[in-house]
Amino acid sequence: MATKINLLPEQLAVGEELDKITGIIKIVTGILAAISFFVAVLAVSYTFYLTKKLDRLNQENASYKQSIVSLESTEQGLVLVKDRIQKIQTILDSQQNEALLNKQKIIVDFFDETTSVEDSSIVQGSSRLELKTTNSQSLANLITQIIESKNDFSKINISNITFSPFSGYSMNLIIN
Repeated sequence: MATKINLLPEQLAVGEELDKITGIIKIVTGILAAISFFVAVLAVSYTFYLTKKLDRLNQENASYKQSIVSLESTEQGLVLVKDRIQKIQTILDSQQNEALLNKQKIIVDFFDETTSVEDSSIVQGSSRLELKTTNSQSLANLITQIIESKNDFSKINISNITFSPFSGYSMNLIIN
């Protein structure tokens, strides 16, 4: 066993209580140092994790921006296609309206000198022709001519026939 040699005078010697306290302080200091080291490692690890997460989010953001740019060009193309389709539909409608106008012209060609057009309209694939005549014979001849030329018309509706002693006969035709 080793002997304790104390070269300090007795008045300057540290007591056993103080020696125990310094031992406890050394242990607590070691524990606090270990905890501080552990917290520092956790802080560095968390900072590294957040940096990686930020990089990943920046990459996703760049990917989304690229998607938006490509979708914008696609949307512009779709708008142009939609505009072209509307223009084509307008042309097709005008061709259909032109066919209806030609059918009205055929009917007007059947008129005699006592028959006249009062009103004419073409709306959404259907045309309406309002005519007036002064006598029933002209009206009968017109209807006969329309019936005899049935190949020119797919459907004609007589929606209204009226008589007035002052103006004569009035008839509305709906041509499809």
